[in-house]
This record gives sequence, C-alpha cells and structure tokens, in this order.
Amino acid sequence: MKSNRSLNGTQVKSHNQRLKHRRYTHVRVTAVDEERPKNYLVRSLTGKLSSLSAEVRVFISKRHNRDTRPRYLASTDPSLSAHRALHDYHTRWSCEVANWYIAERLGWADCRLWQVESAEKFLMVLWLALAFLEFLQVTQHRTTSLADIIRLHRQAHAERLLRQACQLVFQTRSVAEVLSRYTFAPAPT
Repeated sequence: MKSNRSLNGTQVKSHNQRLKHRRYTHVRVTAVDEERPKNYLVRSLTGKLSSLSAEVRVFISKRHNRDTRPRYLASTDPSLSAHRALHDYHTRWSCEVANWYIAERLGWADCRLWQVESAEKFLMVLWLALAFLEFLQVTQHRTTSLADIIRLHRQAHAERLLRQACQLVFQTRSVAEVLSRYTFAPAPT
C-alpha cells in the first residue's frame, strides 16, 4: 500500500515516524524463487483504513535499520502474523511480476482501445505465449519467475544468433557479408 494512506486518520508514514523508537520484529522469509532467506524488520499496527469499514493490520517492513524506504503492507486479517504476511507477499510477488510482463512486455496494456474482436484474438495469442513460458518453466525444472524464464529464453536466442554469425564469418571469411546478412544492409561491392 502507499505510504500516504490513512490508518485511524493518520498517514501510515507518520505512524512509522511515531514508532521509530519501538523495537522491530525480526522476520526471515524465503521467497518462492530464491534459495536463501531474507531478513526483514517489521512493525505492525491495527486500525481502520479510510476506505474500509473493517479493521486491518498494517505492516511496516524494512530490509535493515538504515533503510529509508520502508514497504507498507495491509491485511484484512487483523490476527495475521508478520511472518505470514511477508511470506504471502513474497509468494504473491511472482504473480504481480507475471501480470506486469503480460501487460507491459507482451503488450496487453496496448490494446485497451482496440475493437473487441481484435482484443480477443490478441488475448488468445497472449495466453498461448504465457502457456509456452509456463511450459518452459516446467520442462526446465525451474522454480524461477516467468520474468526469469523470459530473460533466459532471450539469452538463449542471443547466444544462438551470435554462434551462427561467428560460424558464418569463419566459413565465408567476410565480416562485411555477415553484417549485411544480419543487419539487412546492402552487401558491400
């Protein structure tokens, strides 16, 4: 949540400043796509947000004591522990990254003003691309996020392209000819 949200009529960043002399709870969380656990310092508050009628639990999380940009997490379960909240946040984060990739990198955000039929067809292509990425994730036995799968897939393509270009230079003994082939520039005369 944003730091300017009001909890009990006061912005959560002001609550953070007010609690600066209160001890943190130390929490160790291992993310889904990571091997080593990370340490967090967490303070929790319970109250009401201005937009919700039910009581919520707000967690103020920092990576270390000198961290100047704490993260603020909210839960509608007031009995939720800090460890459980951060664990769930880490689990959910890979979904957020996947949603961002679908919207920004795969282009779903660009089709808001398209005709319905075009958007539906494009959505099918996106689902196919997402299924392909998840297939790669399962077949390569990786527990990394989809963003890492995309990065690794692009890296494999770049390596293959570079390998082919180097082999072609070795065969033809002409860098200019290979450059013209891969950059679509006219061959030198």
